Amino acid sequence: YLKLLGRCGIDSCSPAELRYARQVGFEEAEISYTGTSVSESDLDCLQRHPGVHINCDSLSTIRRLGKLCPGRRIGIRVNPELGAGYNEMLRYAGEKATKFGIYRDRFEEAIATARAAGLRVEVLHFHFGSGYLGSALDVLDQVLERVGALLDTHPEIRTLNIGGGLGVRLAEADVAIDLERWAAIVARHVARRGLRVQVEPGDYLMKDAGVLLVRVNTVEQKAGTRFVGIDAGLNIQNLAAYYHTPFIVAPLCRVAGAPLERVTIAGNINEAIDLLAEDVELPALAEG
Repeated sequence: YLKLLGRCGIDSCSPAELRYARQVGFEEAEISYTGTSVSESDLDCLQRHPGVHINCDSLSTIRRLGKLCPGRRIGIRVNPELGAGYNEMLRYAGEKATKFGIYRDRFEEAIATARAAGLRVEVLHFHFGSGYLGSALDVLDQVLERVGALLDTHPEIRTLNIGGGLGVRLAEADVAIDLERWAAIVARHVARRGLRVQVEPGDYLMKDAGVLLVRVNTVEQKAGTRFVGIDAGLNIQNLAAYYHTPFIVAPLCRVAGAPLERVTIAGNINEAIDLLAEDVELPALAEG
């Protein structure tokens, strides 16, 4: 559907995602590749797609890509050392060192490595977390300030990719993103530099684009907790298991006058982390 709109490209993170984007009709020039811990087989795939833009997040990738594809135009993914997201597990930068991006103390080394490898750096990229909300816009402002200082030392880089990470409200206390303020912050940093801006808002666009429909198969009290078992699990929807992101859970059928009860929604995968929602209040649910 997004391809048919003709107004966007795709950012991929693996060869399989790249191939899938091609299969649904995206041209190579409409695809970027932002991987981490990139393997030799990943690089072999990228060599076969010379029109795909690559954002390199390590000096190792730059060196090895240069040997394989000299003359290629690339982006450098930097780590701004500030992060925000739905929770700590979804912050890609911050006080704790992360595997993502090239830190500022090695940025000039990365530029020199790219030049020595015969690569042309045309894009600066960052992505500081998944699911940042309105309360984190001050962090975005600081990140853009830091990245802007790097760009000022290399005026030949004319494109800034501000990554993705825009979040949607998942809980009552969440502060929604004010898109006008978000855009104003970005514009203040890039307009005076005359930069082209790229953004990866896929999660923001798609987060509320579907529902997971399940059936209750088990209702049982265990050690003081009322478990509601369903016919799906983390193999279908893994965000709760991996990242503890909350979901809105609602019954499709409700008995009139049914009392409210506190329950934990458990998936059907034989893993301890397979819980879709814990201690939520719902009308009484029955098997079937």
